[in-house]
Amino acid sequence: MERMLLDFDGKVAVLKFNHPEVLNAIGAQMLEELSDALLDVEDPANGARCLLLTGEGRGFSAGANLQDDGSNERRGSAGSGLRSGYHPILLRLRDLEMPIVTAVNGPAAGVGMSFALMGDIVCAQRDAYFLQAFGRIGLVPDGGSTFMLPRMVGWGRAVELSMLAEKLPAEKALEWGLVNRLFDDGEALREGAMALARRLAARKPFAVVKGGATEAGTRAVASHTGSLAGSSAVWGGVVRQTRLIDAATPDELLDVAVTAQRLPGVRGPRVALVGRGGGYSVLAADAVARAGLELPPLRDATSERLAAYLPPAGNSIRNPVDSDIAWDADGFLPALGVVGADPGIDIV
Repeated sequence: MERMLLDFDGKVAVLKFNHPEVLNAIGAQMLEELSDALLDVEDPANGARCLLLTGEGRGFSAGANLQDDGSNERRGSAGSGLRSGYHPILLRLRDLEMPIVTAVNGPAAGVGMSFALMGDIVCAQRDAYFLQAFGRIGLVPDGGSTFMLPRMVGWGRAVELSMLAEKLPAEKALEWGLVNRLFDDGEALREGAMALARRLAARKPFAVVKGGATEAGTRAVASHTGSLAGSSAVWGGVVRQTRLIDAATPDELLDVAVTAQRLPGVRGPRVALVGRGGGYSVLAADAVARAGLELPPLRDATSERLAAYLPPAGNSIRNPVDSDIAWDADGFLPALGVVGADPGIDIV
């Protein structure tokens, strides 16, 4: 990638706009590379649990690159460019299954301001500023600005920013609630934003149960204080973005809590299933696939070692591993250890 830089620092994905010669103005190539980079961020194998988005050089992003050298086909009308280029990226950021920290290290103008405000936590350098520049070139604010700004700063301030197209200094943005943390210089911003991202990435997953998930349940909860939890659509967005474990029942919630307490850190998405076989293994395999996890075959060496504990008759030593021996039998726990030692398996 040339216009975007992506690095993984532990569980933090660090993504940078990288066209400092034009203050990271966003063009067709940058959008394409940003889309590709998000695929890597979203890949469970990379282990990212927080995204840090910032800009290379003196600015976060000056907005759309009006001198972009993209093809005529990609340019089209302003509306089609937004629908096919910017909006899908912004929606993916909104639905990203991890918190986002944005580090605004200079100007965040036009659609660059929209990207800056996608952060769940927005950090800014003291001399940075935000600018709804659209009015200066005769455009209506885009990139989600007309939706986000009134909700973040109120109608009056949103109208002021949009119609007057004046710079909003980072210090005033902090007063208005657009910015969460302010830092004196670029080095302090980088260190402070990274510290916040690492703190978010290190948090253990939480499990929740929400009543009123169905239409009937929503009607039933209307007279209770639980109705303050909001719509199921909003709740689903919160669950996805914060990676909450959405338990269906109190019993399932307890099971998840016990598992989280006792389970060590999981390396990746590769799952081995061990059970008594039959329909349960099939249902479990379906559940693994629906969760976006993998069910890879065991290595040949693992299968050979398993054969010493699980005789071929009545057993399967593939993945899922189906066994008809009792779970308290002498060979069962050693067999689990063999499966867990397979280098292609992350969790049993």
